[in-house]
Amino acid sequence: MKYNQSTIKVQTGISLLELMLALAITASIMVASMRFFGIANENAKVNNAVTIIREITDASFKWYESNPQFDTTNFKLENLVKMQLLPAKYTNPANINPWGDAVDIEGLGDNFKVIMANVPIKSCNMLAGKFSEFPPSDNEFCTCGDDKSTTCTFTAKF
Repeated sequence: MKYNQSTIKVQTGISLLELMLALAITASIMVASMRFFGIANENAKVNNAVTIIREITDASFKWYESNPQFDTTNFKLENLVKMQLLPAKYTNPANINPWGDAVDIEGLGDNFKVIMANVPIKSCNMLAGKFSEFPPSDNEFCTCGDDKSTTCTFTAKF
């Protein structure tokens, strides 16, 4: 049997099935990479918060050493910056919280608190876990609320 050259169809391009398969694979890769990016981004924020709390804690201990009468009315972030115990970025507390809200400190007797507002509960729990794993002293701890977005409070003893 002889075939006529004009009756043989040659496929050009890709079929709909091949296109759908390629799109499904691409979508799967994108979903996996976005999930990984989200987890990595949140871990970076938690690590940044740990660094911020450590810096404030170190500055607080130095403030306490230079303030023998221990007057907590002057225990504020801006005063720690004025004493050059903290970098100038701490003059605007809303810019230092990795989640975009305020950071504050309070002196309470022989304790002090570092307070980060509007921290997602999952991140706050991760932050509390970091301090429970490697506490610098037995007197330091981090607590979280029960809401979706909460205030994370780090407390330490002078």
